[in-house]
Amino acid sequence: MSSARIKKLSKKENQRGSLSEEDSSDEKESLNVSASAYTTDSDDLGLDISGLDISSDVESDDEQDEKITATPKKYKKRLIVGDGDCSFSAALIQKHLKKRPGLAAAVTVSDLAEKESLKDTYPDTFEKYTKKLQKKGATLLFGVDATELDKNNALGKHYSRIHFNFPHDGRDFRMQSLPNILRKFFNSASKLQKEGDQVLMALPKIEGQGNKNDFYKGYVYDIYSAAAECGYRMLKKRSFGPERYPGYSHVITGRNDNASVAGNAREYIFEKTTLTEIQIYRADRKEGRYRIGTFYGSTRKCLQELPTDSDSSSYEESMVKKM
Repeated sequence: MSSARIKKLSKKENQRGSLSEEDSSDEKESLNVSASAYTTDSDDLGLDISGLDISSDVESDDEQDEKITATPKKYKKRLIVGDGDCSFSAALIQKHLKKRPGLAAAVTVSDLAEKESLKDTYPDTFEKYTKKLQKKGATLLFGVDATELDKNNALGKHYSRIHFNFPHDGRDFRMQSLPNILRKFFNSASKLQKEGDQVLMALPKIEGQGNKNDFYKGYVYDIYSAAAECGYRMLKKRSFGPERYPGYSHVITGRNDNASVAGNAREYIFEKTTLTEIQIYRADRKEGRYRIGTFYGSTRKCLQELPTDSDSSSYEESMVKKM
C-alpha cells in the first residue's frame, strides 16, 4: 500500500501545548446544529462489531483450506477488538485466503465479552467462526477491554494494525460516553504501536439532510480529537461493507439485529505519528482536513469527507515503510 507520508514540521513547532485562542479563532467554517435536528433512536447507534453473517455468500471450503499451504511470508501483526461472534475476522481472513494463506497466524481476534456469554448470544455463528479461525491459526482472546489493551498481559507488545469497528457501549449518544471510550482506546493502542502503524475504524456514513455526518463523527464519536490527542492523524478512508467483505452483515452489540445506521459505512485509517496534538491540528487546518461544528452548545472538530478508496491495504511485514 502506498501510504501518504506525514509532513515533518519545524523544530519551532515541536513543543507540546494546547490550542490557543488564536488557533481556534481563525477556523473559517463553523457549523451550528440545533439539538432537535438529531433526535436519534439509541438502537440505531448500537454499532459495535458483534456479528457478521457470512454463511451463504462466503465459501465454506474446508477442502480448499486443506489444499492451501502457508508460505513463509511474515505478515504484519493485526489485533481486532470488539468482534463479537468473530465473523468480521472470519470474513477478513477468508477474503485473503488464496493470496495470503498464512495471514491468520498474524491475527489476534478479541472481544470484551467472555466466551460463554458470546456462545449464548450467537448460538448459530460463534462456534462456527471460532473453529474456522482456530483451524487457520488465528489467536482468540476474550474479556479484552479495548480501552486497556496495554494492560492486558495476554496480548502482544506490538501490533502494526489494530481494528475497532463501530465502537459502541449501548448507551444513548446524549450521554457522551463514546468520545471518552475512543480517547481511552487510542491512548491504549498508541502504547502497542510504533510510528507508521495504523488504527482502522469503521463508522457509519449517514445520508440525509443537514450535516449528519459531521454530527456523528464530531459529536457522537468526536473521533478526530480522540485520535489527534494520542498522536494519530487520518491517512485515508476506504469503503466498508459487503462489497469489501462478501457476506458481511453488521448487527447491534449483543443482539442478532441489524443496525440500519451502519448499512452505509466507511473505514477510516489513522496513522501513528510523532507529532503533538497541536502540530496535527495546525497541519490539518492548512490542508482543510477538518472543520468546526457546534452541537448541543459544544464545539467539535469534524473530519472532512476525503475521497474513498475501493479496496487497498498492505499485509506483508516487508512492505512497512519507515518515516
